[in-house]
Amino acid sequence: MTDQGEIVIESKVDDVEIQVFADGKLIRVVDTQTQQSFDWKSGKNTFAISPNQLTMSRGIKQIVKVTALESVEPTVSPINDLDKPVFQNRTFEHWLQVARRDRDTATRTDALKACAATVETKAEFESLITLNRKLCRKHGSNVIGNNAESDLYYRALVKVINSLDTDQIVEFIETEIAEGTEPSRHFCSFWLARGASDPFVPSDWISKAKSVNQRAGQLGEALASHLEKPGNSWILISLVDTANKEKLTGTALAKALKRLAADPAQRLQLHKSIVLLLSDVDVFTLYRDDLLDIKTHPATRMRLFDTVLNNSGPYRPLPRQRQQLLFDLAEGVLQPGDQRLEFAREFVTSVQNVLAEEIVACVLIELNRFDQKFDAQFKTETLLPRLQKLKKAVIKPERAADFTGKAKILLADIEYMIKKNSGDAGVQMPPGGFLENGTYSLDLRGGGGGRF
Repeated sequence: MTDQGEIVIESKVDDVEIQVFADGKLIRVVDTQTQQSFDWKSGKNTFAISPNQLTMSRGIKQIVKVTALESVEPTVSPINDLDKPVFQNRTFEHWLQVARRDRDTATRTDALKACAATVETKAEFESLITLNRKLCRKHGSNVIGNNAESDLYYRALVKVINSLDTDQIVEFIETEIAEGTEPSRHFCSFWLARGASDPFVPSDWISKAKSVNQRAGQLGEALASHLEKPGNSWILISLVDTANKEKLTGTALAKALKRLAADPAQRLQLHKSIVLLLSDVDVFTLYRDDLLDIKTHPATRMRLFDTVLNNSGPYRPLPRQRQQLLFDLAEGVLQPGDQRLEFAREFVTSVQNVLAEEIVACVLIELNRFDQKFDAQFKTETLLPRLQKLKKAVIKPERAADFTGKAKILLADIEYMIKKNSGDAGVQMPPGGFLENGTYSLDLRGGGGGRF
């Protein structure tokens, strides 16, 4: 291939050398036996018999023939079927070839979008999905190696996925779970999450993401066999956050997560998705032990605490062990010296300890929300004695710095909880306290307040 088109070189002997210079602008043919040579230059042929052909001979024997093929300008094929969809007067077949072959990112991604706009037949969908899968596995993530090109690819890949039906999308995600790459799995995760939670995406994206989420159980089964592969945890988190959790609970996925949760090295990595299993006593015990282990890093304890607190919802009763654990943690942050359980927010460049009052406030709010679930025996044997113990610890804290002028507010809330659970029907909730507001100053992500 030269800058003016293609040339064909035919040789009848083996000892002829072909040299190409200047990106095809100069082609030199050398007879290594006789050292005879000639040049074919773009736009000007030397030793040419005709404008587009030349030969080389040894004596009377022709040994080389060079032919320049006429350059043909690309043309748009005429559209025979007037009903066939076109984009910018070009059919799907044209755009597919551009998307396959063009190496300019903007041209290629624009062609991919045009394919999504013109795809129609089963064979065309198959070709488009195959190409989309190939590109997705290399360019699917706009987070991994994020740059302007990755964003162009991401937008085009989304356009293609949104042109598919639910069955095709589910099959695409299942295949990427099993055979894909980290970028392609990140793409699937982001498509699920944005389609289910971002009100600014197109309505067809939202409706298709909802339809796919109805098949969460099917995708969960696929994840169960490939959970350890890079990027599949992202897909899992998207499903947990956006799908009906009952479709995932009790599946092979739940069993696979439970096995991984038994591995201390894996446990923290799964903290965002393991909420599916925290009602399982065995798994909950593992997390409880991590939280109460004095050797656990304060920032790790903070993330584990977030996991426990966020395991709530109408689809599952809250385990009694959870209430016990919250008391253990509230008392733990008020312990002296090296027995104290530290909590810390983790920032990009630093770690900042959390005040004891914030943890205690969280516990009070949690207990107040679910006190209707406490029977008389639990109140008498556990709840009231532990509230009294908390009260004493707040009145005489080991470290005055644990409280920022809110100790009186906290004590008023504790007194209210004690009287309420002792049977005082006329007790009023203190105004302006943690319990009335239902909020706490603690931010599990590093800024602002939170609400259960």
